[in-house]
Amino acid sequence: MNNSKILPRREANAADFHNKTNKNSCVTKYTRAGQYGKAICCPECKDVMTVYHFAWSRLECLNCKQSVDKYDWRVIPTQGQLGTDSNTNRRED
Repeated sequence: MNNSKILPRREANAADFHNKTNKNSCVTKYTRAGQYGKAICCPECKDVMTVYHFAWSRLECLNCKQSVDKYDWRVIPTQGQLGTDSNTNRRED
């Protein structure tokens, strides 16, 4: 019996799941910087810099002085970043 109020079984949707990684992925329209910024890599010279918003269309690299389109920049995975962690500000007595 197919009732519209009943959710489909989970096994039926298991094949639709794709494990996507953001390893060296380009900036997309869905890329967000977050509270502590996002590290991006220049496609020309591979220099890494941190941005805190993506409200720009082109950005000039500080190292090679090339003006690069927003969607050509590469996003560095967050696992390699040294960011502020809420646990590091605690004092242990």
